[in-house]
Amino acid sequence: MHKLEGISASEGISIAKAYKIGEPDLSFKDVIVNDKESEINRLHDALNASIDDLNQIKDNIVENLGENEGMVFQSHVEMLSDPEFISSIEQLILDKGMCAEKALDVTTNNFIHLFKSNVTNVWMKAQIRERTSDVIDIKRRVLSHLLGVKLPDLSLVDRPVIIVAKDITPSDIAQLNGKYVKGIVAEFGAQTSHSSIMARTLKLPMILRAKGAVKEIRNDDELIVDGLSGTIIVKPTRLQIMEYHERIKAFHIELKKLAQFQKQLTTTADQRHLRIEANIGNDRDLKALDSSAEGIGLYRTEFLFMGRDHVPSEEEQFESYRKAVFYMRGKPVVFRTLDIGNDKQVHGINLPPEENPALGERGIRVSLDHDKMFRTQLRALIRASSYGDISIIFPMITTIDEYRKACSIYDEERATMIKDGQNVGNVSLGIMIETPAAALIADQFAREVDVVSVGTNDLIQYVMASDRMDGNVADLYQPLNPAVIRLLKFVVDAFHTEGKDVAICGEMAASHMAIPLLIGMGIDEFSMSNESILKTRQFISHIDSKYAKKVLDDVIDNAATVSDVIAKLNHFLDKI
Repeated sequence: MHKLEGISASEGISIAKAYKIGEPDLSFKDVIVNDKESEINRLHDALNASIDDLNQIKDNIVENLGENEGMVFQSHVEMLSDPEFISSIEQLILDKGMCAEKALDVTTNNFIHLFKSNVTNVWMKAQIRERTSDVIDIKRRVLSHLLGVKLPDLSLVDRPVIIVAKDITPSDIAQLNGKYVKGIVAEFGAQTSHSSIMARTLKLPMILRAKGAVKEIRNDDELIVDGLSGTIIVKPTRLQIMEYHERIKAFHIELKKLAQFQKQLTTTADQRHLRIEANIGNDRDLKALDSSAEGIGLYRTEFLFMGRDHVPSEEEQFESYRKAVFYMRGKPVVFRTLDIGNDKQVHGINLPPEENPALGERGIRVSLDHDKMFRTQLRALIRASSYGDISIIFPMITTIDEYRKACSIYDEERATMIKDGQNVGNVSLGIMIETPAAALIADQFAREVDVVSVGTNDLIQYVMASDRMDGNVADLYQPLNPAVIRLLKFVVDAFHTEGKDVAICGEMAASHMAIPLLIGMGIDEFSMSNESILKTRQFISHIDSKYAKKVLDDVIDNAATVSDVIAKLNHFLDKI
């Protein structure tokens, strides 16, 4: 018996024998071709065969999992049908005499490089890994047809197994037999990938980034996959198998309890109503939402700009914003304007290199310095408001003047659109509070803004002077530091004095340690990943808000260190 560790991409526990997927040999000879027309014909044959495969896979997925999951493969088809993508490959064949395999490889690698270039933000990296995985899946399929190599077919599995692979693609998952495949272990992958989303839809335990799994696990080894902890037990003992069978029973009981909160309002034990909303970044995130979310608390619009070779047009942005408003059917939708900076680069927006990007040109500073782009985004958002009321919040606000300038530009564009006869709806304007400067004059902002969302990830790093990306000072990135708690309470009190709700996003919103303090200080809305909503709603249902207020007051008055705060919270949590 030995253990491997990875990260959980889909919760659950399963026990079965290992079924290893070998990587097909898709290597090719890099040769110069003379008959270029014939090579282009060969390319198109492979593209057409791949599209036929994907359409069949899509139909199967729609039948078994629904329309939303089928859209993953529709996007693959669209890429293989994209004239720009095809032209890029053809041009390499015509200009440089590359064989189709090499031209495909170079083109897809260029796309991947574009996605990855200059991205250092952790959340962004996860999203880029998702897009990269899709491109690799597409390349793999086209290469298989060019080379006449058969890809693994998981539909042939005819006994209970746990799939073990270097990587797992959406195409792999689409073909697996749900009756027999009980779990997935892979050495690579991202929690936000399409593969992970499909595994969660299928309720298949899935562990990614399990280093050494392919080498250390043999075919038919007995495995326990614990998708709750990210642990894989290879050749477990009888006692471990018995223990995990009990854990499986307990997990299913817990799922039934969570299901009760699916369409409920979020209320504390003493019936105080809060709202739990979802953070999303693109159309795919939107399709993954279920009825648990009471709205979209944070639409990160920068993801519409990432991984492109151009800044999206007003029409392209409008279509995505409109979809979100229409999809939510009257529930709140909060759009954050473009939040990029030196750690998040967008093609077509040239930002100067900076020694300290966290303190440089980012968020609203970029928008105000790129007037044309900012106005285009605002017009697209205003147009989307005709489909339902929305809120627009500006990121990285530091001064009142910045907010007023952004509002002035918004007012100009809205007035012009109304004059031109365009349909517009109701829009509330507001800010993200992410800087200590904005937090410390929250009482002034509260008199001017309609909505506010506290971005705790950035606010904490600025309060603690600790770069959250720097492992050397990670111990100083302290969400539960008394300084952070006091500042958050000051912000909440300032807005409540003006009769305005306060939302919170960032990791604190779903932290079971932080939530009692946030409830105690009166946070009205929590925005988080869709996967965290039901667990958070269940947790909140056990908290008495009056008792939470007493704990908060105790922390404010008496806690000097993080350890003090944690001790008081543990005492509180032991009683619920």
